[in-house]
Amino acid sequence: MGSSIMGILCSIRSKYVVFLRWLINVIRGTGGIELTRDLKDITFYDVYQAIEPLEDGDLFRFHESPNPECPVGRNIHSLLDDKLKSIQEAMESEMK
Repeated sequence: MGSSIMGILCSIRSKYVVFLRWLINVIRGTGGIELTRDLKDITFYDVYQAIEPLEDGDLFRFHESPNPECPVGRNIHSLLDDKLKSIQEAMESEMK
């Protein structure tokens, strides 16, 4: 698993460096990147959190202002929010 994470870290583009500060140190001058912790201590969940920061902790964000007059819009969050949160928690648990 360590080599897979290293491959992911090496392929991340510079726009993600801000989110990766707690995983890597970028060395100025001659350049280079070093990990802030041992590779064995970095999980896929750590990388996921670094490159895919979640707004308000929710992976699934949709239909922010549903129309209360619409039968779908009126019920969509009560029907899906708990299920989608469970899916997110299961996925994140699997990555840890």
